[in-house]
Amino acid sequence: MKKNIQIMDRELLNLCAYRALIVERRIFLIIMAVFFTYGIYHHVYSRPIIYLSLTYFLLPAAVSALYSGYKNEKKKPTKSSPQFPTLWKRYLYTPSKLRDLSIGSLIEVGLLILWQFTSAVSFPSKFFTFLPCIMSIFLLVFFFLGTLFLFVWQKKNLMNGKL
Repeated sequence: MKKNIQIMDRELLNLCAYRALIVERRIFLIIMAVFFTYGIYHHVYSRPIIYLSLTYFLLPAAVSALYSGYKNEKKKPTKSSPQFPTLWKRYLYTPSKLRDLSIGSLIEVGLLILWQFTSAVSFPSKFFTFLPCIMSIFLLVFFFLGTLFLFVWQKKNLMNGKL
């Protein structure tokens, strides 16, 4: 019984991590669009923002293409409760999508840090000079806090029968 609960919690945690990564991507796009607009308004070279945004949304597809060549013959069947396949369909979740999004997010954080240390562009404000590091910290913190919040919320809803 305890092992089944642990399996269900792990599966629910993976689902919540996937949802947090989806929300993180949308927030990242909005913030980058705001800073791109700010950069255009102040006549600052803002191509890295476009490149980072495109990279962030194309990386999961690239990771998926790379992993498709390394198919695993031994796939372990996952035990799940009858409610979780319904949640998987509702949120379009698969473990491979979670893997692709999480690897893409980690690579993007690395690219943001690389942009911070190689950028010769100085924004009009000191805050914008540290934009890449602030964004990478934000992405990591939002992922962990968003996953935790969604896990607690989903578990509460599952226990109350609302999902």
